[in-house]
Amino acid sequence: MRKITTICLLVCLMSCLLSCSSGQHTEESEETYTPVSNEIDLSAAIPNLKEQICLSEWVDSIIYIPLETKRNNLLGGHPNVNITPEYIYYGNHCFNWDGNHLLQIGRLGQGPGEEPGFGIGQIVFIDSFFYSLSMKFIEYDHRGRYTGKEKRVTKMEGQHLVGTVTNVGTFKKTGKNMIAFNIPDTVYFFNTGFDIVGKYPIMEWGYPYTAHSLSFSMTHYNDTILFYNYSTDTVYHATENILLPKWIIKLQEEDKISSDYMYDFPELFEDAAQCFINGNMGNAKFCNIIDNKIDIKSVNETDRFLFILCNFTMYAPEQRKLPPVDPPFLIRFDKFTGKIEGGKKLIDNIGGMDTFLPLWGICNDKMVNAIWPYELDEFIREKQEKGQKVDSRLLELMDKVDIEDNPVMIVAYLKK
Repeated sequence: MRKITTICLLVCLMSCLLSCSSGQHTEESEETYTPVSNEIDLSAAIPNLKEQICLSEWVDSIIYIPLETKRNNLLGGHPNVNITPEYIYYGNHCFNWDGNHLLQIGRLGQGPGEEPGFGIGQIVFIDSFFYSLSMKFIEYDHRGRYTGKEKRVTKMEGQHLVGTVTNVGTFKKTGKNMIAFNIPDTVYFFNTGFDIVGKYPIMEWGYPYTAHSLSFSMTHYNDTILFYNYSTDTVYHATENILLPKWIIKLQEEDKISSDYMYDFPELFEDAAQCFINGNMGNAKFCNIIDNKIDIKSVNETDRFLFILCNFTMYAPEQRKLPPVDPPFLIRFDKFTGKIEGGKKLIDNIGGMDTFLPLWGICNDKMVNAIWPYELDEFIREKQEKGQKVDSRLLELMDKVDIEDNPVMIVAYLKK
């Protein structure tokens, strides 16, 4: 694996500080714990996972929340879904946690207040204003109207994007500021005047082409943003303008996607294209880099646990006529005991579905997934055809929605 230069010294210093610090956590049994090491050894833990666990071990209850459907807000495709403490964003559509559609933010175009790129970008809400970031920073009032405040951060020069944030990976609110990850190398903090108030290089890049990044995620944990970066094996805590390494997620080299995926992507892609033309995708160099590796899709934190959503990877299984890859699986790490548990399947024994995964994310002790009404209708019909019992809540829900409606959020409340 190609060596990546990161802020390793800072990580090591934080590891020492964390392992030497003490803390307390009191359960109802009044048993007190001291935080364990900040290293999480996934390579050692994953082979010992159960085949399945029941959702009721982690969750108290589940509710279903249909996202309101109107003629002007029909959702489709697979845009970025961003759940935040205040709102749920489906692309540039904003919903509250009751599922009510509030507004659609931004529009494409070349004029003032319009985004010239391929999409509106991700959206945050700070002090009664919305902000989007793509090729521009744009500010909108609480009704989604352009305020006249914007700043161009990226432009095209020839065939290349140039500017401050040329490849926005993820964008969040952190305190009174905003945090953005420029794939694959730098985290920026901006104030609402669009000035840079913090800049943290996390690896070297310096190549003229856009990086095809390995996995990363930004999620909410109380007043903190949790930033996970696969390339550096690190989970960072971000405050208003400071990025600090907090947790190390260890994968053995044989389990991890090589950084060659990023550095050599143009050559690897050309090789894969030629293999496709020749009808031998199994010979693509991508296969050696990607096959049977552990990818980490997201990391979420609560006061007691880290939840890590993982999957095993396989390059182009359909083109290679391989079986479908297994769905992701969820791992829970106890910050105070070091216990790692999880299952290859999380059986929904309290919500009416067969399985559950928080594919939309975890926020404020709520795990969120979603199902489209047509998928729910198919699920119910298949159950009934097999003579299996269908949860009455699902039947009642299907009576309230139309098969063409927007998706229904499945919200699972974590145990305290």
